[in-house]
Amino acid sequence: MDEPFRARYREEEHPVTLTQSFVMQDHETTQQEWAALGFKNLAGTRTNDDGGKDCTEPSCPASTMTWFEAVHFANEKSSREGLPACIELLDCTGTVGVDFECKGYRQTTSSYYECKGYRIPTMYEVEYAKRAGTRTAFYSGPFEPASNECIDIPHLDDTAWYCANSKRTTHPAKSKKPNPWGLYDMMGNASEFTSSDPYAYDPDIKPETDPEAQINTKGQIAHVDGAYFAWPTLLRSAAKTGELYYFMSNPQRTGMGVALGFRLVRSVSPEEAARW
Repeated sequence: MDEPFRARYREEEHPVTLTQSFVMQDHETTQQEWAALGFKNLAGTRTNDDGGKDCTEPSCPASTMTWFEAVHFANEKSSREGLPACIELLDCTGTVGVDFECKGYRQTTSSYYECKGYRIPTMYEVEYAKRAGTRTAFYSGPFEPASNECIDIPHLDDTAWYCANSKRTTHPAKSKKPNPWGLYDMMGNASEFTSSDPYAYDPDIKPETDPEAQINTKGQIAHVDGAYFAWPTLLRSAAKTGELYYFMSNPQRTGMGVALGFRLVRSVSPEEAARW
């Protein structure tokens, strides 16, 4: 793939097949949705080194939680709707938003994609949904002009909160135009957790089917989509933007960052998918 500022070793284009139909939240999980399940909202309690911060309206993205807490949210939502948990958290203690810690995790189905409950998506599902059938660098258009600096690109102004227009803060969900599939903030605003290993990459560029069907349990977690402070290079559909490590030094509370949130997906049967 010939694309400005594409990573040489981590973004090689190759065929990926996802065999399970899934639905995805059309927006990043909001602070209102987070608090509605009884979880303490920490968004707005921290700032970045440059003074950047989370907005605090109920419709702003939930953030400043660990990956374990995001998984706990997904499990609680599944439980309330009579659906199975997709990731079992092991030996957890404490209160979400205060001192919630887990010693590990494991998936509950032979393939992560087969689980019918709510779950944190893989980065493959995110890129598929983010592109929404497009082939340009961004789902909103091409990378013109191409620059590895914070530049203003008109079609990004319409679709994303990023370094050129965010004024160093997140913004309420769904306040920019969606992608062609009706999904909002798939680039910019808050960066989002996945369930993927940031280094799960095939150097031979072979076709893959349901990659990472067995999620890693090493605590290596990729996050995607850039955030409000990201420059255009990091908003590209192919961009691999970051990773977190949980089982090192202070493992459990890692990831409680400004503008770091999540959205959920849920696998569905072909029959249910055909009804839409």
